[in-house]
Amino acid sequence: MGSDATAADGVGGKFGCTIPELQELMRHRGPDGWQKISSDYGGVMELCRRLRTSPTEGTDRSVGHYHDVLCGLVA
Repeated sequence: MGSDATAADGVGGKFGCTIPELQELMRHRGPDGWQKISSDYGGVMELCRRLRTSPTEGTDRSVGHYHDVLCGLVA
């Protein structure tokens, strides 16, 4: 894959956030984090949709699978 800036978008744009965007998001805590998610992503549900995960169930895939997707090893 090209750069970290596009890696979270995955092969063919599978994810709706870049790695730098997620890194920036993780710097925010509490009400500030909530505001960031609301303003930048339209809320938790939309962020989860972009990340292809469930806000209550998590993901049904392993971390290793997502590593492979981000590295372009699998579709």
